[in-house]
Amino acid sequence: MSKLAKIVLLGFSLLNMAGCSHTTVLKLQDQTHFTHPDNNVTRLGSVHGEATKWFFYGRPDLDSQIQVDAINNALNQKPGAQLIIDSVHMRTDGNYFLFFNKLTYQIDGQAAKVEIAKRSIE
Repeated sequence: MSKLAKIVLLGFSLLNMAGCSHTTVLKLQDQTHFTHPDNNVTRLGSVHGEATKWFFYGRPDLDSQIQVDAINNALNQKPGAQLIIDSVHMRTDGNYFLFFNKLTYQIDGQAAKVEIAKRSIE
């Protein structure tokens, strides 16, 4: 095997090396949006949402936009959903192809809708 072929093979092997990934539970949250204490909250079912960003060289930073995208992806699964209750927020960092890094933000919880309570004032 020629020297050039060995270098090309080594380079190709290095580019295809899979890195590692790890998941971190960031928080357990009772609700994603504010509701007034008098409102009626109705569960609509379980939802899962995630959003992903790719970065070249460097650890990706978690920003609010990726969190909003994951929450909106989860809310879109149930018609009429306005918030997510009893949710778990997770972050997964992965390294792929040496310098390419992926950040995935996930949320699992119960979609819910909010109705304004109709109570008479006494």
